[in-house]
Amino acid sequence: MAQKLVYGEERRAHALVPQNGMVKIQMRENDEERRVCVLRMTFSAVLSLSDCIKTLDNLIHLDLANSSITSLPPSIGRLKNVKVLNLIRTSRLVNLPEEIGDLAGLNKLNLARSAVGSLPPSIVCLMSLKYIDLSNTNNLANLPEEIGDLTSLIKLNLDGSKITSLPPSIGRLKNLDYLGIFHARFPNLPEEIGDLASLKKLSLQFSYIELLPASMGRLKNLTQLELAGTDNLSNLPEEIGNLAGLKDLCLHDSCIMSLPPSIGRLRNLEYLNLSCTYKLSRLLEEIGDLANLKSLYLHNSIITLIPPSIGRLKNLKEFRLFCEASTVLRLPEEILSLTNNSLSALRLFGNCFDDCPVAQKLLYAMTRNLARSRIGIGFGDSDEEFGSASVPVPLRLWPLVLHNAKGAFAIPIENQNSYFRDIQQPDAIYQLLADERESFVGVLVNREPTDTNIRPGRRRPFEG
Repeated sequence: MAQKLVYGEERRAHALVPQNGMVKIQMRENDEERRVCVLRMTFSAVLSLSDCIKTLDNLIHLDLANSSITSLPPSIGRLKNVKVLNLIRTSRLVNLPEEIGDLAGLNKLNLARSAVGSLPPSIVCLMSLKYIDLSNTNNLANLPEEIGDLTSLIKLNLDGSKITSLPPSIGRLKNLDYLGIFHARFPNLPEEIGDLASLKKLSLQFSYIELLPASMGRLKNLTQLELAGTDNLSNLPEEIGNLAGLKDLCLHDSCIMSLPPSIGRLRNLEYLNLSCTYKLSRLLEEIGDLANLKSLYLHNSIITLIPPSIGRLKNLKEFRLFCEASTVLRLPEEILSLTNNSLSALRLFGNCFDDCPVAQKLLYAMTRNLARSRIGIGFGDSDEEFGSASVPVPLRLWPLVLHNAKGAFAIPIENQNSYFRDIQQPDAIYQLLADERESFVGVLVNREPTDTNIRPGRRRPFEG
């Protein structure tokens, strides 16, 4: 049964909310606020709005999310003060009336997961519109050319939509700071993308993009570029090095095959994620020019040769690396200098230690610096967050680790979930090893042992 709208005192009401099959009126006592400013009809069974809605001349927020609405009346254009129109998940709403362009005060339009198949040309008149969400609109195949006239637009979300291309006019959105095209279905971006002077974040994860235009080098304010899961993108343009403000570059799970030498010019880059890049086999020497890099993720990649220039990354705080059994890891001696600087999070997984003496030295150096940071040491390939630095340690290397852990105590974790009681003597780890408790993960924290007579190398029964 369709709900009925109750009007009459709408000019004096503060809000109308569906209740017991009808839209009830909520009143405020203050005479100045006795006006409808919010109309919420979320999950309503109402199929259409009465033409009387035009009388709500003070309405600011119209929320029809998850409703059964099938159409909006032309009189909606009379709502000059509406700032927010929420039509998310309106699965029966196929068209917007041309009068939508008369909403002169509209700031936010949310059409995510709606059935809307096109935007009316009158949308160009929404000069106050700052945010439009068209994500997961399965019936929307194109953006009108007029989209470029929305000069106040700040955020445009097209994630998961079926849009087949971006119109060249998009370059006229001079105030746009966020463009989301997650899972974009088109292979190329228009050259005009480089005209988005205010753009700060460009999200292209899991898109079909095959080529980034050279004009992207003009995006001087871009701070975050998301390219994770881009299976068709094999190379980055040389102009990527012109992104002077870039701080975050994510290529996780992409099919990137090489990095351009210009990547070394990204002096403000702080986060570089190259994990799961199964076609990228080497890092360039220019990687050492990333003076402000703080996090470098290389785990689950086929990169086995790290250039000596990595030793110049004086601000690197976190380093992740993983090698498959079939690969041989080669680390330069220069990487050891990182332990004297800011490196406080080390995660080496897989077979990194087996045939790499430098990796063993790196572990040795990290365990010497317990006073500066928490260092977790465990078994296996788990990427659990235990401590701010963690490395899986083969059994044969535990004596080396414990040699440097005399001033520490260990907290064992069984199944990497439940904590036992604190162990005050590091040599208790030996007993754990003797008991073949390979699920043990130790977290070493800088603290003096309570029993100064206990030394690593002497076994003592584990006090469980």
